Amino acid sequence: VDLAAGTAMNILVLGVYGRSGESGDLSDNATGGMRSDTAMVVHIAADRSRVEVVSIPRDSMVKIPECRTTSGDILPAQKIGMFNSAFARGMDYGGDIASAAACTINTVQANTGLTMNHFVVVDFAGYKGMVDALGGIDINIPEAVDAKKVGGLKLEAGQQTITGMDALKLVRARKGTGWGLEMGSDLSRIERQQAVIDATIATALSKNFLTDLPKLTTFMTAAMTSLTMNPELSNNLLGL
Repeated sequence: VDLAAGTAMNILVLGVYGRSGESGDLSDNATGGMRSDTAMVVHIAADRSRVEVVSIPRDSMVKIPECRTTSGDILPAQKIGMFNSAFARGMDYGGDIASAAACTINTVQANTGLTMNHFVVVDFAGYKGMVDALGGIDINIPEAVDAKKVGGLKLEAGQQTITGMDALKLVRARKGTGWGLEMGSDLSRIERQQAVIDATIATALSKNFLTDLPKLTTFMTAAMTSLTMNPELSNNLLGL
């Protein structure tokens, strides 16, 4: 049962990497502590008829408002800074994902005027696991892709099923050849990320994950081990 049925909501989804563990191994430029690599604002309609996703480029120069960490410390505002620095400051000074998410939420709200009702943090290893739990995703690659800097990614053009590892490399890649990689920009990467998200949802729908409760429960159980979110969303995630 969707406990928030009839209520529209905005969810901030953050893709992150850390220096240690499997996520660190999957990162080609890991730095000290956990860092935010991807941010998406997900709007879910009150009647659940549609979901809209808007990506925020991580290198956007924005105003960074003050934020309070879970330990009670207040980090001062900055007139301008890189968008993903909000997450880094919260993590470095607060020491936990909740602080990092809070600082990022404040930044999104201050720069967009939107209210973020919930947050979800997905690490690299977790995203790979979710795609593998679907048995890979079916996606149309518009042109051959070659991206060496993400651990070596080569994909032929055309419709195909890609593994969790290749899906992860595809959403992380910024430089290479094919599908806009020559530009080396965050904006072209966002285009690829949105295509992968579309393919992930389409694959889940094609396998009846959202209407087969045993399959959905198994998938969500696997997903929950790799997601961090606020308790209100966690308690309603299966229903939603």
